[in-house]
Amino acid sequence: MHTSSRENIVSKISTFSSGISIQFILDTLFCCVFEKNYDNNLKRKLNHAKQVERRTKLLNENSLENY
Repeated sequence: MHTSSRENIVSKISTFSSGISIQFILDTLFCCVFEKNYDNNLKRKLNHAKQVERRTKLLNENSLENY
């Protein structure tokens, strides 16, 4: 694999590492907030997933009818 000598690999790795670190912090914060009211949040999450699934199914059925 050829890499250009103009690329600064260290800066690319540091950007990637910073992004991963920020993602980890946000995921951890989300877990803490979600856990505070776990049962209610889980119920809302599952209901939302069902709604998205129904909408996706309807969209797929409608797009198949148009062909």
